[in-house]
Amino acid sequence: VKCNYPGRPTNGDIDGTSPAIFGTVATFSCDDGFSLNGNSEIICQANGKWSGSKPSCVCKMLPPQ
Repeated sequence: VKCNYPGRPTNGDIDGTSPAIFGTVATFSCDDGFSLNGNSEIICQANGKWSGSKPSCVCKMLPPQ
């Protein structure tokens, strides 16, 4: 059973094997200055779907100086 490539988030990256088969874990991270909004990991399930959706990377608000 294979899952479709979830894609990397804008301003971020994905670590995982391709093609993704049952049990594969996709781990997401964000570039410097961005924080992850959503799941940091999703797993390819036996039904060919991911356990969650791709997260997004949002710009961190810097405090005024």
